[in-house]
Amino acid sequence: MKRFFPFFLLSAAFSMAAIHAGLQEAIDKNDITKASAIIQNLGVKDVYCPATLSVANGKKLYGKRFSDNPKLLYANCDEDFIQAYTKDACTDKINEGLCKQVLSKTPIENWLPYLKSIHKNKLDKKPEEYQEQVEVKGKRTKVQCELAIEQSENDYMYLQDLAENGDPNYDKVYNEMIKKCMKEPGVVDYKTVTKTRTVNPFQNYYAQFLTNTIVNSMKLVGFSKENAEAIAFVKTLEFSKGIEEEFINICTNSYRDSSYVNDKIIVSTCRFFPNFDKLLEKKVGFSVFSCKTALNVYSEKNLPVCGFKSENVAYSTEPIMKGSPTYAYACNRGIWGPFTQQMKEAREAKKKAQEQQAAAPTIQNEKVNVTIQTTPENAVVSVNGKVLKVQTPVVGKFKPGRYEVLFSKDGYLVKDTVLEVDGKKNSQTLKAVLTPVGIGSF
Repeated sequence: MKRFFPFFLLSAAFSMAAIHAGLQEAIDKNDITKASAIIQNLGVKDVYCPATLSVANGKKLYGKRFSDNPKLLYANCDEDFIQAYTKDACTDKINEGLCKQVLSKTPIENWLPYLKSIHKNKLDKKPEEYQEQVEVKGKRTKVQCELAIEQSENDYMYLQDLAENGDPNYDKVYNEMIKKCMKEPGVVDYKTVTKTRTVNPFQNYYAQFLTNTIVNSMKLVGFSKENAEAIAFVKTLEFSKGIEEEFINICTNSYRDSSYVNDKIIVSTCRFFPNFDKLLEKKVGFSVFSCKTALNVYSEKNLPVCGFKSENVAYSTEPIMKGSPTYAYACNRGIWGPFTQQMKEAREAKKKAQEQQAAAPTIQNEKVNVTIQTTPENAVVSVNGKVLKVQTPVVGKFKPGRYEVLFSKDGYLVKDTVLEVDGKKNSQTLKAVLTPVGIGSF
């Protein structure tokens, strides 16, 4: 045993190495023939896939292994290589496992291209074999017919009545039943056969995407082109045929119980089915709501202008149907969004503070000394769209009020912020840290 011990240690040392040096060198030099030989002929199990490795060569070296065990790809490969390799992961049926892994690693909002590829390439139609026991029919023997008569409740009860009443024709009737049975084809045996059916291995992913699409279709503002594309795709799937009927049931039950249908439900159904109002009218016998009116109410073009200076502006719509809840919007940095409870509380607190400030006697300075600094220095400064002649640091006098300030410098991301000049102060300082391009820009 002692003479083999050093070799065992040597073997263990090699097995714990990070990457096989020869494999790494071959791939770095793009010598795929050598790299393939190291893997195939020497049985090296290491996986080395830097960003410089092409997808085609990656498939040559690891294609089957990545298909069989997708976690190898994510555990060993460079992020750029993973993105390139998985771009078309859902186009080939042999990559079912890899495709599922890609979906699990991707936010559901970004599933649409993958699901379209799955549907187009019929990865969602997979034949599956299963066994089933079937009847074998033919002419039955006397023994089989005796058993069949015994198992037939009507025949058995009829013969029982004849026997109990001592009917002399019992034997004749019984024999005629047997003869008739033997002439007619019946079940003589059972056998197990193998059949094929079509299954959808991505059914669960489709269901998740459908749920997410329905939720997004209820957006009262911010309904995007991507949301509309998701709806269009969902409507092509077989299992989604019941959505229309489900929406009809929801709307009819809601109107029956409360005399109105919630705005979110109306907008959602009309986005899925532009003529849904006509379908519902046909079902219930009268017009419940108008899809055209509903979509106009919640069209951003019909909202007040939401500019950068319109922050904290709230806008409430009139409900589509009387009795339905009213929904409020908030304008935030040029985008309309839901007016949340937190926004409402913050707005009330700000209003209260402003009222208290107005009630208290204060001395307002006509101008305030303001210093504007950036890290690094020498950044170009724009105030309310006007470029200042000097670069940071900037020292100047500002009237009390709100200013939109934008910083720019070569090699750094543009940064915008707000300067609130307080007339009660003699001086203020605005500091900003600029971010180099490439850090946090994606």
